[in-house]
Amino acid sequence: PMTTTPTAETAAATAPPPLDPAVEQAARTRLQRCRIRLLAGMPFFGSLAMRLSFRLSFKNPRMTTACVHPRGLVVVDLDFMERLSDAELIGLVCHELLHVAFACWVRQGPRNAMLITLDGRTISAWNVAHDYAINPTIAELQPSYPWIALPPGGLLELRYKGWSAEDIYDDIVKNATVINAAGWSEDL
Repeated sequence: PMTTTPTAETAAATAPPPLDPAVEQAARTRLQRCRIRLLAGMPFFGSLAMRLSFRLSFKNPRMTTACVHPRGLVVVDLDFMERLSDAELIGLVCHELLHVAFACWVRQGPRNAMLITLDGRTISAWNVAHDYAINPTIAELQPSYPWIALPPGGLLELRYKGWSAEDIYDDIVKNATVINAAGWSEDL
């Protein structure tokens, strides 16, 4: 079969509409305020957050929440971000920076198992394990820091509190844990 390369016209026809500059600036300002709040209230997390860079995503069906790249580039879906409270956005920033701080990609090694969610999506078991390792840390902050909250749909299993991502991964793969990942999007 013959394959075709998309032309500029077809790419433009399927591209999302351009982001309104005022909306983009407001989102960037909000992210900066969240990082400064972390810096003022929790200097360790704030220092890590200030090292992240952010890019906004808009109407990308492959990335509907947020993700982080190994070098600290956080990509956030604008629609998702607008649904979050400031506390949840700060929790999201903490979540993504902990993927970097906990060396998610360095530690993955040969852990490449994939899981099928209840809604039929395929997701990385390693990333799920890392989320389960990260999110109890954020949840524990909330009583002392009520201005931090996990976003809705964040994976949280308190039975994994204190477990390493490696041990959680082994448990998930061995026991074929059912993942209810509604609203969850693959980080990378």
